[in-house]
Amino acid sequence: MLCSCVVADAKFHRLREDYRPRIFLPYFSPLWEHTAVSYEVRILGNPASVSKAIRQAVEETDSTLLPIRIETMAELVAHSLDTDRFIARLSGAFGLLAMLLAAIGLYGLMAYNVARRTRDIGIRMALRAQPGNVLWHEGLDYKRHRDTHYS
Repeated sequence: MLCSCVVADAKFHRLREDYRPRIFLPYFSPLWEHTAVSYEVRILGNPASVSKAIRQAVEETDSTLLPIRIETMAELVAHSLDTDRFIARLSGAFGLLAMLLAAIGLYGLMAYNVARRTRDIGIRMALRAQPGNVLWHEGLDYKRHRDTHYS
C-alpha cells in the first residue's frame, strides 16, 4: 500500500530557514536505506506520560533502530532560538557597558569643571550663597559654555 499526500510548507531545523521541496517516503520503502527517521506525534496533555508507549511502539516496528530521542515542539523551538537569544543578551550587555562609559565620562567632565571652579564656588559659599543656587549656577554656566563653543 502506498500512501501519498500533500504537505504544506514546513520548517524542519530552524525557524529562519527557507522552505525547500521535500519528499516523504514510507519507512519500509525499497528505494534506499534510511539512516534517520523522524516521527511526529500530536498528543493532548503531558508528553512525558506517553513517551514510554511511543518508545515501545517504535521498538515493535523495527527492533534494529537505535534508541529514540523524544523532544517536544516547545523544546525544538527553544533550541532553534538559542543563537538569537545569545545575540540579544550580548547586545544588551554592550548597551549597558556603553551607558556605564557614558555615565563615567559625564561624571569626569562635571568633576573637572567643578575642580576648575572650586575657588569660585568657595567664594560664593563664603558669601552665604545657598548650595542649591551654587549648583544651579554651575549647571547654567556649563550650558552657556557648551552653547557658545558648540553652536
